Amino acid sequence: MANFEKRGTTVRALVRMKGQRISATFDTEKEARDWAKKTEKRINEGEQIRKFDDSADPSVAYVLERYAREISPTKRGGVTEAYILRAAARDYPKLFCKRVTEFSTEDIEAYVNQRSSVTNKFGHKNSSGTILRELRVLSVAFKFAIKRWKMPFQDGDSPVRDITNRPKMPDHRKRRVGDDEAKQICAQLDYVDGTAPQTRKQWTAWAFQFCLATAMRKGEVFAATWQHVHTDALYIHLPETKNGFARDVPLSPRALELLALLKQGKGAQKLVPVARKTADSHFFRVKLQLGIKDLHWHDTRHEATTQLAKKLTNTLELAAVTGHRSLAMLHRYFNPTATEMARKLV
Repeated sequence: MANFEKRGTTVRALVRMKGQRISATFDTEKEARDWAKKTEKRINEGEQIRKFDDSADPSVAYVLERYAREISPTKRGGVTEAYILRAAARDYPKLFCKRVTEFSTEDIEAYVNQRSSVTNKFGHKNSSGTILRELRVLSVAFKFAIKRWKMPFQDGDSPVRDITNRPKMPDHRKRRVGDDEAKQICAQLDYVDGTAPQTRKQWTAWAFQFCLATAMRKGEVFAATWQHVHTDALYIHLPETKNGFARDVPLSPRALELLALLKQGKGAQKLVPVARKTADSHFFRVKLQLGIKDLHWHDTRHEATTQLAKKLTNTLELAAVTGHRSLAMLHRYFNPTATEMARKLV
């Protein structure tokens, strides 16, 4: 029998069946109920599930859950980090319900193999970048647990350290957004250029266009508030960005044109009154409908940076706009075609 308890922004699920008592904490009630249903099924099938306890030699799942509950909320990007940790413990119980002293590099290698073979409902397998990101999160959690909580992992080091099947780092993306693609996406979202957005789909199209006009990250656009929009001074202030530094983004004529379509908001009112996840869903659905492959929203940043480089020939100026702290990272987003460079040689 499962019980559910709301704890602030999380939901704790507790399953008591056949002498076993297992609990876990999740971000949403749906995740908690899904986990409880799977756990009850496993117990009914006769499986003995290790408890998420706080003994001197707890299960690895307990360590990941504790880190997600106590440490992740204190970090930027902690929501994603906590999701990765909890998903690992929930979806791979035979590996992560082992005791800390039993857990080894071989278990992480088995995790990598299983994650590499997973296919989602759209027929896509996890990319090497996704798996590397998950390994980084697991390694950070393990190292913290060893150093701060004195967890007795084998050899006193993260089990991630010496794995032999670590995926190769993928080449950085060079995908850009074509004019025709952008027009098709906006049309499919029922947005007419030059009009004020009304529906969630239209707001998604507006935000997509604003990213193309400013080189701002998607998260920065959806987090932007009116108190930081200074159209008279031709810039928008971003008090907090991905790399932890504030920056001012100059507003191009196209960006000003898009802002002029909106009803002026006040103070902490969001520039885009639509949840980021909602926009993600609309964007993903439209790509499927149009048959557009291998396009990420973040590719707008590649496109915008490349276009800005045509006008801001000073590399330091370009980096100031995009917020990149190194030329190496800026280079990843500057992706001119050979044809575009050839035209400059005339």
